[in-house]
Amino acid sequence: MSVYNNVLRLVKSRSEPIFLYSWSTLISCLIAGQGFPSIYSTLIAVSSVAFLTASVYLYNDIIDREMDTLNPDKKNRPIATGKVSVGFAQMFVFVAAIIGSALMLLNGIQAFAWVFTYYTLFFIYSYPGIRLKRIFIVKELIISMAFPLLSLAGAAAVMGGFYTPCLYAGVLIGAFLFSALPALNEAFDVKEDLLYEIKSLAVVLDWKKRVQMLAFGVLLLIVVTPVTYSWFGFNAAFPVVIVAASLVVLRFIVPIYGEFDRESAYQARRIFKMYFFFVQIMMVVGNMALPTLNLF
Repeated sequence: MSVYNNVLRLVKSRSEPIFLYSWSTLISCLIAGQGFPSIYSTLIAVSSVAFLTASVYLYNDIIDREMDTLNPDKKNRPIATGKVSVGFAQMFVFVAAIIGSALMLLNGIQAFAWVFTYYTLFFIYSYPGIRLKRIFIVKELIISMAFPLLSLAGAAAVMGGFYTPCLYAGVLIGAFLFSALPALNEAFDVKEDLLYEIKSLAVVLDWKKRVQMLAFGVLLLIVVTPVTYSWFGFNAAFPVVIVAASLVVLRFIVPIYGEFDRESAYQARRIFKMYFFFVQIMMVVGNMALPTLNLF
């Protein structure tokens, strides 16, 4: 029973990234299957990414356990509090990595190669001997790169090879996340990042510049999707709805533009998280073979 409880504590403490990356893999599978992918291949791909994400993020928690005690949002994580021992967490990291890798191999070597690249990048992101997260801009680049990599993994799982619309979707989402991370994620970690010499964009930029980056990410989708959607086989519903939704969420940037307020930033984070999921759902709809949506 203690093993079950420890596993549950670990997984719950990292439920957000586990869901986020698994969801993005599911979206890629749906795009590759034009809304109707192989259920078997999709379940295998999503499960694989869930295990690998749990492994690599909990490895990060092992390495950062001292840092996490300084953060009001992270200090209650089970590894930081000692509720789960480092030894047990290390065993979980290893087992989850093996299961996740073995599962994706069932979808073929190409799908495995993409998730292996994803896992390796995130592992050395935290690994003390390399610690990529300490390098300026690299931290944000690695997190953003997860989305095109997992999009390619989902495409390979469903189609057995490369599928351009999946890469397009992954790059768009990755570019938006790169712009949004300093305001919606890293802003809550500045204190410990400074103490441990992690040169994130949030450490280097003041709050207003971070919010400007967030606005730029939304404007990027507004400008890019109408110009490029047809190049990659998406129907016209995709840019129309994305532009409309983007104009709506832009108004939520105005209230947070002044000084950093933790509660207001959390509220903005929730709104933009919904926007993130909505954009991905529209990517699936936009790639479905629905002739009535080809308006132009």
